[in-house]
Amino acid sequence: MLRKYLPLGMTLLVLLFLPHLFPKLKITYIAPLLALTALSAPVPKVYRSSLLAGALLDLLSSDTHFGFYSLSSLFATWVVHSQRHSFFADKLWGLALYTALFSIAKTVFEIISLAIFASLPPFDWKGICSECMIMSIVDGFYALIFFTGPLYLAQNFDKYFLRWKHR
Repeated sequence: MLRKYLPLGMTLLVLLFLPHLFPKLKITYIAPLLALTALSAPVPKVYRSSLLAGALLDLLSSDTHFGFYSLSSLFATWVVHSQRHSFFADKLWGLALYTALFSIAKTVFEIISLAIFASLPPFDWKGICSECMIMSIVDGFYALIFFTGPLYLAQNFDKYFLRWKHR
């Protein structure tokens, strides 16, 4: 039961505290949860989770119109979901790479839609490289450190920690 809700609990914990500790860090906080859901759940649950996670971001943010993050999460899930067979949820790097791919799709959609609807300044290559490539790699490392590590420990708790108890 704990392992089922551990990713959601970690996402909520990180989403509530990490932006206040590091306000300049622009991480896609929900990307590892949505990547993990896309790798291990059926299609309707994946889209429902994406929509609800985006709505949670919409409720917690005030910089865009309501529904913007829901739409961008849903679009990124739609684009990236077809590639889920190339990644494995049980491998350490699989979740991190899938999270980076999800983050790239979400960021590209957000940049394009904000440029169309919110009249952003023109594109520059420095901004595109930093937002799409570098921050997506940071999102992948974030998924590796904050999600894959604790999930791996939770799955293998018996194997690593309880064997010392019997010695």
